[in-house]
Amino acid sequence: MHRVVLICEDIGHEYIIAPIVNRICNEYDITISIRVVKCSGSRIYQTLDVFLSHIRSGEETAPDLMIVAVDANCKGYNQRREQLQNHITADLSFSVIHAIPDPHIERWLLIDSHAFRVVLGKGCDAPDQKCDRDRYKVKLTEAILNADVIPLIGGLEHAEDIVREMNFTVMDHHDTSFHHFLTDLNTVLNQWRAESHH
Repeated sequence: MHRVVLICEDIGHEYIIAPIVNRICNEYDITISIRVVKCSGSRIYQTLDVFLSHIRSGEETAPDLMIVAVDANCKGYNQRREQLQNHITADLSFSVIHAIPDPHIERWLLIDSHAFRVVLGKGCDAPDQKCDRDRYKVKLTEAILNADVIPLIGGLEHAEDIVREMNFTVMDHHDTSFHHFLTDLNTVLNQWRAESHH
């Protein structure tokens, strides 16, 4: 059993990224447990500092993998990744990867219209890539309403089902930030699989 910690900036990351990680690990036949650490009020850096200091002091057990999830917002993928990497400077005994949806996590649920249609009975329009605050939260809510479904938590309650139906190859081709996340996760899982065969 590999221990994964998902440190996330908001609820959307928890609802979307955790099921993606679970599904991919299942495909690798790797058993994991995911612990979600939520930031209060988007304080990702303070949350990281506290979590890493607890690991150093022995209050926390080090995971096998830490995933840090933040939206690119208007800064773009590369700048956000660089900021996170500069912040996690310590020499850690475990793998760290980043999930940085560009510009926002809700966009990932709108990329595979077929998966959306399977779950909600009606497809969604392919999302653009503009950086307006809450743009994709609104677009996700609209797409759910268009399918004659009432969104209870902005549509995130359907995230796990949509992730289950997603074609990750389609996602990989249509979204660079998803491609980066998938590539980094696959690298870690391949390492684990190689280690288990030794």
